Amino acid sequence: MQILERTLPPAEEIVRLYEQQTLAEHPIFQRLKQEPVNLTAIWIFTTNMNVEGGVSKNFVRWLANLAARIDDNYMRSIIAKQLNEELGEGDFSRIHSVMLQRMVDGLEPWRLADYTEELLAPGREFGQRGEKLFFIQDPYEGLGGFIASEVSALQIDQCLGQEIRRQNAIASEKLTWITLHEELEVDHVGEVVELARLVPTSGEKLEAVWRGAQEMRDAIIAFLDGLYRVSFS
Repeated sequence: MQILERTLPPAEEIVRLYEQQTLAEHPIFQRLKQEPVNLTAIWIFTTNMNVEGGVSKNFVRWLANLAARIDDNYMRSIIAKQLNEELGEGDFSRIHSVMLQRMVDGLEPWRLADYTEELLAPGREFGQRGEKLFFIQDPYEGLGGFIASEVSALQIDQCLGQEIRRQNAIASEKLTWITLHEELEVDHVGEVVELARLVPTSGEKLEAVWRGAQEMRDAIIAFLDGLYRVSFS
């Protein structure tokens, strides 16, 4: 999409665009939905999210850096609210990365006995792209990446939640990450709409937000493509 060759719509249109282009239509979710519950595939998915250098172990750092670099306190307050939730609002046991580790542990019986580093490549590559977007590039590109990530996260969480509800082999206390995320991400999408409305409606900041959103969405789709490849090859 050549977003700089035409007049850009307001940043809140990022949310509408990616809601219309839902990730629920991605082949990995379509295949999971059509076949018997595949907890090994869910283990691969969550392990890639949880890998060192990946999104779960670094998202707090990404948000903290974005909050520090953005030049608007209203925007910063919305980012900080979500950062606080990622950190369990002061309760270590409810830090999202801790809860995800608990879910990965609950999936241990379906863990692949032998696997190579290639299995974890999608998570590591996604982490590298996110690190660059939130730490190196223009903070408004990071802001666009954040907006796109929250819309995408809701779609991913809903798809994973549907799969988890098709089984009863995993203890419910191991699943707090997905059950909480399905609820929180609805609020988070509303908050990033509010955040997007604070972006100027023209100029370099708007252009940067759209670039960052597209880059994040591309990175997420590449992550899902990679997961499909390593799960079903």
